[in-house]
Amino acid sequence: MFGGAKDTIESYLGWWQSAGYELPVSNDRRDWLAPAAAAKAVESSAHLEKPKAVEGIRPAPPAPVAAAPIVIGHAGPLPATVEAFDHWWMHGDDAPGAIPGTPRLAPSGAGEASLMVLTDCPDAEDVQSGKLFAGRTGDLLDAMLAAIGLARSDVRLSALIACRPPGGLIDPSSSGRLGQIARHQIKLVRPKALLILGQNAMRTIESVDNPLGKPQFNQDDGNVVVHGIHHPRLLIERPLLKRQAWESLKQLRTIL
Repeated sequence: MFGGAKDTIESYLGWWQSAGYELPVSNDRRDWLAPAAAAKAVESSAHLEKPKAVEGIRPAPPAPVAAAPIVIGHAGPLPATVEAFDHWWMHGDDAPGAIPGTPRLAPSGAGEASLMVLTDCPDAEDVQSGKLFAGRTGDLLDAMLAAIGLARSDVRLSALIACRPPGGLIDPSSSGRLGQIARHQIKLVRPKALLILGQNAMRTIESVDNPLGKPQFNQDDGNVVVHGIHHPRLLIERPLLKRQAWESLKQLRTIL
């Protein structure tokens, strides 16, 4: 008990000593808010001798740090088959979202599937595992597919871009071209239905004049039924949204 009182008194006296009140009365002012260490550092730096310039030699400017380029799409004709598309996706220098030195994740599942699932970009867990929809999001997606009688191997799983961008965010200015590439991939796969996961992927598909308010959009060889739901990563955080996803899944089940 008394030890606690002693510590309190010493702390109180120490505070006033730090404030400059070391004597009962003093006529000298003290700026007790200025850190002593900082003041000493400024004072000592004033006496440092500046480096002398060597005649005829100029210091080299710092080298600029270049950001990793993000390629948004193919400039020429897009691959004509699913196999060629997947090869370009994994090895092409101008594959969508390709970042030098960053792992690419290939589309997976059946090349010609009745259902195609499209997400925005790989998650961090996907990059670590080397496949799309790993970890908890993958477990939830597998459960959702099983609820309508499908397995992962029965569907085509793909993303808008091949690599995970910094922060997992896609530049909105690239949405138009990414939407065209995504639509071309859908044309090659020829699914009966397309399940789009998340608002980012939805907006990108909308950018090619295929509003998700319509239940389908036209392909050259027929119509593709489109359903958009919240991404599994959001469904994990907000389970109440699963009801909306289930309603879309039930509608897909009737046409697959």
